[in-house]
Amino acid sequence: NAPVLLNYAISPIPGIEALDDQKLSEKNEKTFNILKSILKEKKMKAATAAISISNRTVFTRFVKMPFSDPKKLERLVHFEAQQQIPFPLEDVSWDYQIVGRNEELEFEILIAAIKNEILDQQYESFNRISVDPVIFDVGSLSTYNALFNGHIKPEEKVIILDIGFSPTTMIIHQPEGYWVRTLSFSSYAITQTLMQEFNISYEEAESLKYKGFIISDS
Repeated sequence: NAPVLLNYAISPIPGIEALDDQKLSEKNEKTFNILKSILKEKKMKAATAAISISNRTVFTRFVKMPFSDPKKLERLVHFEAQQQIPFPLEDVSWDYQIVGRNEELEFEILIAAIKNEILDQQYESFNRISVDPVIFDVGSLSTYNALFNGHIKPEEKVIILDIGFSPTTMIIHQPEGYWVRTLSFSSYAITQTLMQEFNISYEEAESLKYKGFIISDS
């Protein structure tokens, strides 16, 4: 029952490098215009979708909880979320996932939260292209969840490196759970380096990067 890739598409977003997080609406507009074109070009028809949300717009925190029954654990996590999430809970959509147990038999819990206004913008944008999001997952963790459902065995030890536009995320899977770390380098940082080294434009650097050229240290 593992997921099977039937079709895919990759498309650059012109001008995305000039848009910071303060221009989220403009960034979304560019993204969804391209997504609409891709769905039409590839003749992809899907009324529902699972969506991966950028790590930069989602607050995540790993916490430890003492082993307890599920009902008590849920109350404990809710209390911990109030302490950890830097916004009032009524202003965010949040959830948690048990990622494993440590040697002290404590639960390792991942808490994730996103501002309602950001999530509402996502819903509105997808509805405009006739797509109904049924799952919103956190950035590279969506890659992990997809691979874990059929491609990674629980007893295996695996490292997943997701080199995103910004940042890069490393996920280490092991029998007792998984561990996540954000790394400083990213796809955008590679592009910036190419621009500086060769004195070329952003578009030229992106083209050079995706053709797989390697820059010598000398």
